[in-house]
Amino acid sequence: MKKFSIILLGATLMLSGCGTDDANQDEKSDVLRVGMSLKYPPMTYVDNSGQPAGLEVDIAKEVINAIMELKNSGINFIFVTHKLEFAKKFADYYIFMDNGKIIESNDIDKLDYSINL
Repeated sequence: MKKFSIILLGATLMLSGCGTDDANQDEKSDVLRVGMSLKYPPMTYVDNSGQPAGLEVDIAKEVINAIMELKNSGINFIFVTHKLEFAKKFADYYIFMDNGKIIESNDIDKLDYSINL
């Protein structure tokens, strides 16, 4: 399987307050949590069955499906995120950058959630 690349912006990490419980770091999960306010219909709202709905919810689902299709087809791509859980789910390799300089790179399995840039 081809390696996927990811660029994680170090400056953004400082501001994001990312982190997880130590017990969950090594677990692989089929759940990806996406945070959004559900108070802005028709963009985001809670439907009659109590589930998130709206244009932003539909777009988030389509983007995640597209990323999974690309990964499963063996196509290499680079994406930028400050969400470490998202990166760990979709990437094989990561790069931390700060002020345009690479400060760390490694296999995604070695990603340290406690990194403090």
